[in-house]
Amino acid sequence: MMSGTAQAQAFWADHPPDPAWVAHYASSVGQPHRAVVVDALRKVPGWSSLWEVGCHCGPMLWAVQEAFPQARLGGCDLNQEAVDHARQCWPGVRCGAFPAVSAPLPDASADVVLSCYTLAYVSPDDLDAALEEMARLARRAVVLCEPVAWDGRTGIREDGRFVEWAHPYMHRLMRHDAYQGWLASCAGLSYDTNHLSGLIVAERPS
Repeated sequence: MMSGTAQAQAFWADHPPDPAWVAHYASSVGQPHRAVVVDALRKVPGWSSLWEVGCHCGPMLWAVQEAFPQARLGGCDLNQEAVDHARQCWPGVRCGAFPAVSAPLPDASADVVLSCYTLAYVSPDDLDAALEEMARLARRAVVLCEPVAWDGRTGIREDGRFVEWAHPYMHRLMRHDAYQGWLASCAGLSYDTNHLSGLIVAERPS
């Protein structure tokens, strides 16, 4: 029986084709946390490309592209229907499970690597590998907009289909070899419509 990361990945990958489901995600482009991510990106110096882990059909990419029309954007997602929709605007979006899907990409493939409510579906045992791959891909910064556990303990939320994790990201980044010397900042978030609770920006030393 599957559990942890594999169970969540199977749910997203195997979701049956449903235009209304994709349209629901596409319509979320105006959710307030996307503006918070955009504001954080304005403070990352000199970036021009971004790659999103778990981009679905692209609502976050739309928000970023609107604010940074010259930026080169891409990403990955597990669900083929969502990827097909995203590829209409960003042909480089890949279908597959992170981090395996990005293995063919070279180091420093994008200035910024972003995850928004995607690492919440990665179990604690798999988190370090995902963070390491994000650091490998990122030339300038890694941005995480996720449910966050602030006190070093891992929190979970069961929704009947799979587990959603609130990871202690700052704790994990501080002890991760791939992030030694990086400068990380965090801010709390609070929205009634979802479980996002923190925004973390980790910048690679210049």
